[in-house]
Amino acid sequence: MASLLSVNVGMPEDVAWRGRTVHTGIFKSPVSGSVMVRKLNIDGDGQGDLDGHGGEQRAVLVYQIDSIRFWQHYFGHAGVEFGQFGENFTVDGLSDQDVCIGDRYRIGEAEFEPMVTFGRSGLSTRWQIDTGSLLELAEACDVPTRWSCRTGVCHTRITPLLAGATTYLPDPLEAPDNGRVLICCARPDSDIVLDL
Repeated sequence: MASLLSVNVGMPEDVAWRGRTVHTGIFKSPVSGSVMVRKLNIDGDGQGDLDGHGGEQRAVLVYQIDSIRFWQHYFGHAGVEFGQFGENFTVDGLSDQDVCIGDRYRIGEAEFEPMVTFGRSGLSTRWQIDTGSLLELAEACDVPTRWSCRTGVCHTRITPLLAGATTYLPDPLEAPDNGRVLICCARPDSDIVLDL
């Protein structure tokens, strides 16, 4: 079973590196007590290079204790502390072999859900467990779509899936070809982009 060992935060600062000044948020320190995870980061935390870090889909960096132990052994010292690799969450029990992009995790009251992007509409929003199907999410966001049966029987709402993966609940009578999805009975398994 996975466990959260440490929550680490730190604000960006300017540091000298190889003859120049770099604005970085790599320096994190453990905090005690609860902290709020928000859309763009954790309270008390920030990212220095927003082109490569942070944002809605990279608000929290997770690093596993087994990787920290590897580097301790590799460098021959045990002086590595939580947060030293710039991670916000230091975890145990989530190996690289078991974790995939798009996986959802719950820590306390925070649940990390996939992003759904409606490509033609230019709208992105988080899918949540109580949202229902992708069709229901599209309707809630006023994304134009049409439908008929809502159960995957009529195939009226086959939509190109431009990126990501989905699952069906309930299963349609016949699933569409790869790269297409029945949004009336599909839910995202990862961050997705739909041609809507």
